[in-house]
Amino acid sequence: MPAASNEMPMTPECTYENFILRTPEKQHYVEQTTFPILDADGNGEIVDYVDNECEWRVLREAIAIARRLCFCPRGEAILNKMFGVVGEAVRLEENDPRPIPEDLDALDINESILHRQRWFAIHGQFEVCVDPSIRSSYAYVDRELPSIIHIRQDILTSAGLAEGNSFRNPIIRDYALLNLSIILMHELTHVMRGFLVGAQKFTPPKCYDGVTLSQWEYSNGYPAPYYDGEGGWMMEQYMMGGQIYGLLYGEDHPNRSYEGKLAGLILQRHQPEAEWFYIAHEDCCTILEGAADWVDVLPLKPRSATTYKGTNEGARLRQAGLSIGHRPLGGTSQSQSGRAGISVAVRSCGTHTVIERPKTEGDTL
Repeated sequence: MPAASNEMPMTPECTYENFILRTPEKQHYVEQTTFPILDADGNGEIVDYVDNECEWRVLREAIAIARRLCFCPRGEAILNKMFGVVGEAVRLEENDPRPIPEDLDALDINESILHRQRWFAIHGQFEVCVDPSIRSSYAYVDRELPSIIHIRQDILTSAGLAEGNSFRNPIIRDYALLNLSIILMHELTHVMRGFLVGAQKFTPPKCYDGVTLSQWEYSNGYPAPYYDGEGGWMMEQYMMGGQIYGLLYGEDHPNRSYEGKLAGLILQRHQPEAEWFYIAHEDCCTILEGAADWVDVLPLKPRSATTYKGTNEGARLRQAGLSIGHRPLGGTSQSQSGRAGISVAVRSCGTHTVIERPKTEGDTL
């Protein structure tokens, strides 16, 4: 897969007219129309291409929606402030206090980064590939190749099946499309950090949602793991109001007509206290259709008065958010393709010791 150039011309000045809520009509990037499928052993070799029409169609649409989410004024401001934050990785023992998340609302717009964001919105090139080797996550972006988003096979398979059955159940299709779009928005956050001049190339520890940091296990004699932030989850928190998860039907449920069928979407909050609610189909459609006022539904709120306290423990399509996201601090896990980065939930906040982050081959963003 060809990687896009990392060079960003500063002139001529990018126009931003007619680019308020939608992807600009005169984009200068090449729209991806073929989606590689990599080998299952994690070697990064292309073995096939997505040829299922439903999967192909839903993936193209999800990419366009993810772009719109990141490049609308709300998404632009969130990412701009996040990319302006700096800070070294932290080394934490199990009982050490965790970083206090950055309050993005209190920050000003970084004009230099803003210029490059708007360049990327119109010119930025990235690719999406299907990676069957992913086991312990749902998608990732490698720091060495920030122009490529890897997504897990079953994420796309579920969305494709929902697309193919949309004439029977359009609601589930809409939920599956939004779920895939949010996953790509999450990963596009990492893509942009890898590209933008002026943005720190690894996520500062303060850029996370207060729950999930990115843990790094080193074998070079350091006594404790290091932690970076997790900008994708922070983007979901500020953009959507919390983490978005697709709930799955149980194996014996009468409505489970295929594996990976969504029963609905939920929004999970962890701050100031854990609670969750079902995302209304009306709001889902508003976001997907991109009407003039679509951004007004964000951050998402419950349409009814029903919110549920605690953490939803149901089976999820983005299972990594459940199994890894709630792994006790200090636990270990082998991440996809032998890479070192895993996500670990942390809930306490406070002061922390900042040290220089050691470099390792194959870092993820």
